[in-house]
Amino acid sequence: MGTKYKGNADEVRVLNAIIKLTRATNSLYQRLEKWLRSYQLTPTQFGILEMLVHVGPMCQRSIAAKTLTSGGNITTVLNTMEQNGWVIRTRSDQDKREVIVRISSEGESLIQSVFPAHLNEMMDAFAILSHTEQDELARLCAILGKQQRLAS
Repeated sequence: MGTKYKGNADEVRVLNAIIKLTRATNSLYQRLEKWLRSYQLTPTQFGILEMLVHVGPMCQRSIAAKTLTSGGNITTVLNTMEQNGWVIRTRSDQDKREVIVRISSEGESLIQSVFPAHLNEMMDAFAILSHTEQDELARLCAILGKQQRLAS
């Protein structure tokens, strides 16, 4: 279902695209959130563990930016993750204001056990699209995302 707005064709096209993109994103997020609950993980916690295992240690500020999470919220998420033994935070030797986050052995073990199943879940979610459609979706999202970053 698209917009009920009675604007010109360009306005209706943009609103319809936003509605469909938002619904698709929300649908995937809800699927991911429900699935991750069985591992006692939130999507943000999963994303942080996945980043740390595949990219390596990162400063807390970078993690917040990459997960589109506010500074206050990322502190709360990382507090919980640290209490669960999944991450270790230390002050940077170069800049004491900067907090470096590393994955712990427990966190690495968790993400290594969850990631393959997550990948299968996402492969299943995207199986409705052909490989060409998946590539086109990725290309279009990259264009839209880059334009928004430049506008910020």
